[in-house]
Amino acid sequence: MPKLLQLYTWRHNQVVEIIIELLRTQCESANQQPVTVKEPTIQFHKEGERPVRRKNSELKLLNGANDWKISTDLFTSLQFPAHIIQTEKRPDIVAWYDTKKSVLLIELMVPWEENVEDAHERKKNRYETLRADCIEKNWKCVVIPVEVGCRGFLSHSVILLLTKLGITGYDLLPMLRMAF
Repeated sequence: MPKLLQLYTWRHNQVVEIIIELLRTQCESANQQPVTVKEPTIQFHKEGERPVRRKNSELKLLNGANDWKISTDLFTSLQFPAHIIQTEKRPDIVAWYDTKKSVLLIELMVPWEENVEDAHERKKNRYETLRADCIEKNWKCVVIPVEVGCRGFLSHSVILLLTKLGITGYDLLPMLRMAF
């Protein structure tokens, strides 16, 4: 059984490394962009017309700050940033920026394909109290559980994460082929 656990850990770490690299690239890009404060606007459309969709850049989680920092649980024991909250929980990846007090928690599971939905709910519930504690300390907190099946199945949460990081369309295809 220890060999099986080693294989599971190896697969998990391989996928976490890819997610970290993608996140690091997107954070570096966001950190180089000037911070602009954009007032929310209401977009009206005529009756019978379809509403205009927002551009992808408006949907990115990383927009609006240029001081993103990343901490991971890959090769060292992750210590959750103490200035945000004191906790024993250790998500796989924590990204935060102090300017707007926002934190992103990414937790990866590599379950058997038939158990993807259960794994998603389990991880979502596991970090709900941490999310609530961060919100109580006036931090905006987003928890994204991500599942990649042990045989390579990409759950919807992977696409959702990459989309929220601003990786969409044709940019998404080569990364998915390379990564998973």
